[in-house]
Amino acid sequence: MERRSGRVCRRGLKVLALALGVMLLGSSNVAAQTKMHLGIIQSVTALPLFWLQEQDLKKEYGIDLKITVFARPTEMYTSFKGKRTDGSYIGIVTAYNFMEGGVPVNLIRPWIYPRQFGIIVKKDAPFKTLQDLRGRTFSTPSISGTEYILSRVAFQIAGVDLEKELKVSSSAPAASIGAIGTNKLDSTIIWHPSLAKALATGEYRILAKPQDLYEQKYGGLFPQFGIGFHRDYYEKNRAALKSFVKALDVAIARTYSHPDEVDAIGAKKLDLDMKTMKEIRVYFGDAWMRTGLDEKAWKQVQDFYKLVKDLGFIKEVPNAKEIWTLP
Repeated sequence: MERRSGRVCRRGLKVLALALGVMLLGSSNVAAQTKMHLGIIQSVTALPLFWLQEQDLKKEYGIDLKITVFARPTEMYTSFKGKRTDGSYIGIVTAYNFMEGGVPVNLIRPWIYPRQFGIIVKKDAPFKTLQDLRGRTFSTPSISGTEYILSRVAFQIAGVDLEKELKVSSSAPAASIGAIGTNKLDSTIIWHPSLAKALATGEYRILAKPQDLYEQKYGGLFPQFGIGFHRDYYEKNRAALKSFVKALDVAIARTYSHPDEVDAIGAKKLDLDMKTMKEIRVYFGDAWMRTGLDEKAWKQVQDFYKLVKDLGFIKEVPNAKEIWTLP
């Protein structure tokens, strides 16, 4: 009886040890999955991220990714500053402003060149150039994001001081489009898919593409924004962010190599038909940056900081490599 009891006891201990091993293995797998909450804009820029959402990042990259989509940068940045998100789209100048305002950030991957914007007016409006908007009303989704900076630069290239010679307000793209349609606003800057939807009505037209004016003036573009994170999150999760950069590289490569697949996902997320989605991709062009942070990207960011300093948008020229960093 005692022998049997001993065998049962030993067998029970083995079962218990096996169970504990399974539990520990399970807990280590959970621990290996880093929770990551990213805020982005409802835009064609997110196509690679929409594709990434469909993949098993937990298994392949050890990341438990949550993405929150915002209508405009103001709400996205408010959420980020309040630490309701770990990471966000962050523009070049916004990153500088965050640092100056006591919100340290690290941008780990330059994302796109600014090719998706359009300054629109009502189709039958008398305006032919940006100069014709002097004394008129203009709206931008934020007063600190890239679309605002790009608007100021575009008007300045056209010889117009946006802040002094126009009446500028801030509102969401849908609200601005509606205001133009009811003659309560003269012009706004928007991006796809809002731009495509506005043009599809036949009631609006593009007055200027600020990215074209910039490229003609300066001979090239700049990274519009990057994927950035709070510095404390960055320091705590560098291994996970290194893995995330790899996932982002794969997602961008997939967006180029399998456009039909990624466009189908994007059309569903953006509530577009495939015809419109394809038209947007043509307009958007080769905008996603195929490579991450390298000397070329750092130079593009540094040169843009020098330009906006000369234009009076920022007080000092920061070191790009202290903000845009490899995890």
